[in-house]
Amino acid sequence: MTICNGRAALRALVVAAAFCCAAMMAASPAQAAPDAKFVLISHAPDSDSCWNVIKNAIKQADEDFNVQTDYRNPPNGDIADMSRLIEQATARNYDGVVTTIADFDVLKSSIGKVTVRKIPLVTINSGTEEQSAQLGAIMHIGQPEYVAGNEACKKAKDAGIKSFLCVNHIATNTVSFDRCKGFADALGIDYKASTIDSGQDPTEIQSKVSVYLRNRPDTQSILTLGSVPAAATFNAVTQMGL
Repeated sequence: MTICNGRAALRALVVAAAFCCAAMMAASPAQAAPDAKFVLISHAPDSDSCWNVIKNAIKQADEDFNVQTDYRNPPNGDIADMSRLIEQATARNYDGVVTTIADFDVLKSSIGKVTVRKIPLVTINSGTEEQSAQLGAIMHIGQPEYVAGNEACKKAKDAGIKSFLCVNHIATNTVSFDRCKGFADALGIDYKASTIDSGQDPTEIQSKVSVYLRNRPDTQSILTLGSVPAAATFNAVTQMGL
């Protein structure tokens, strides 16, 4: 889902590092022990290659600031598993925790345990600034999903678009539907009728998009929520000659 932004993750880690008591050592990061240990927990399944950008940002931040950051995620994108990962991170006494708010209601209890233990918290990507504040985070780096979809549609409306398909590959993340809804509301249509739960397998995504477009040939635009579904959708449209 998502806003997959390596720069945002880097900024999040820098902010968390600023709240660590350890001073930066003068020795080379390659030779010195890390000054602090952080963890970044995302909702992304292993199949979401978009998050490789985030992992690269983490690696670069570790080198730049002589810290160690573990990356954790639920292999299948299960939010309940993500909640357990957050609880495990809390017990490991990290100097800072960075996490997405994939599902506020499911995750608020486990994330709350982070701040109860006075561990600096930064939220990124999924979720809202309001939710982040409620969880006691230092800051949120991301954008509201509804606003993202709504703003995207303003560009589409300028091009005369009146219908669309929203390809949601992370339907387990309830916030993701807000982006579809934001787009649909700007058009004045029901987002549910224009949204498919595509799954995360590229072949499956391509197949479902093709079926939808064959059944609704009047579809004028497509909104995807990540790079993986975007590529699969592009393949579907190309093969159909659209």
